[in-house]
Amino acid sequence: MPPSVRHLHKNKTWEKFRVFEDINRYKSDEYAQALLTAINFALKEGFDPFEYEQQFQKQIQQEIAPASVKDKVWTITQGLSYFLQKWEKRNNEDSTLRRYKHPIELLTQWLTLRKMQHQPLDILTDEHIEAFLEEGKEQHEWSSRTYNNHKGFLQTIFKFLVDKGIMKSNPCIGIALKKTKSQKHKYYDQRKFETIRELLKKHDPVLFLAARLVYYLCIRSDKELKYFKIGNIFLDRKQVLITADESKTDSDRYIPIADEILPELEYLVKNYPLDYYVIGPGSRNKFIRENTPGRIPFGRNFLSARFAKIRQLAGFSSDYTLYGFKHTRIVHLKRDGGKDPDIMQLTGHTTYEAYSAYLRDLGMEGDPDAINQISRKF
Repeated sequence: MPPSVRHLHKNKTWEKFRVFEDINRYKSDEYAQALLTAINFALKEGFDPFEYEQQFQKQIQQEIAPASVKDKVWTITQGLSYFLQKWEKRNNEDSTLRRYKHPIELLTQWLTLRKMQHQPLDILTDEHIEAFLEEGKEQHEWSSRTYNNHKGFLQTIFKFLVDKGIMKSNPCIGIALKKTKSQKHKYYDQRKFETIRELLKKHDPVLFLAARLVYYLCIRSDKELKYFKIGNIFLDRKQVLITADESKTDSDRYIPIADEILPELEYLVKNYPLDYYVIGPGSRNKFIRENTPGRIPFGRNFLSARFAKIRQLAGFSSDYTLYGFKHTRIVHLKRDGGKDPDIMQLTGHTTYEAYSAYLRDLGMEGDPDAINQISRKF
């Protein structure tokens, strides 16, 4: 590791870089060897994984005044490094920062192979970025959604640099998005609901609790459940709090606790500190399946990866997800005569128009039982 950046890495001499690039998808020695060859070639051609940090440190040492930022001719590497350093100071989550680092690393490797990494930022055009994305899609077998995500991340990066006056125009503007198939998070009919519930209970108690929380509290299985803390459970009021920072909504919302989930929540409040996350990060011991709340939240894909195994046992398609239990709960409440204002408190919808659109998406725009009672018979 270059001495100029060691203080940023706890003064370590060496830093390990993990490079996967879909290796888990192929799982072959041939692919691993091809990946190793590509990495070695990039390194020999001058690619330096520490270059972002070195460029930024050099910039600090030169004490560039804010007014001179627009006057400087920025190289591509310098501009990308500047973005990462500024983005890191915004106190973004590590996962958010990684989402930007990954496309920057891939783009830098692509540019290095073409000896463009030290060229001025303004030479980049939409043709360069589109070529990078198309080659990435072919080489790494990106889905259309992954292609669009990489395009979106790069567009945000270049917009930041344009806004700062570091480059003149955004080279991502004008690049068309790929058409994607929207995942609907299907509702579980009664047979599928019973099947998946029994499999969860038998094979994965952690996931069983997570599914029950998604179902009864109608919260999202990714962010809302991930950052749900013991301290957000209010037993005296029979409510849980989901804050705006953890939700898709713009305001905090209190969700009533169903009697069926109350014993689990009472146990958690009684036995764990208030600052612990309800679903812990899990254990490296694959035989430990009981949930243990922890000081840090579970990691990315922690629940979805576990659910994929249960779904495979059930023989369901990928349209059946953990989030689908929220949809199933809404369908059950509507069919059992639940009032729309009460259901909206669960879904987090603040307008009836948005709530109605949500019901239409679930196929619940009408009450079939009520229609059958008043309709004439053939």
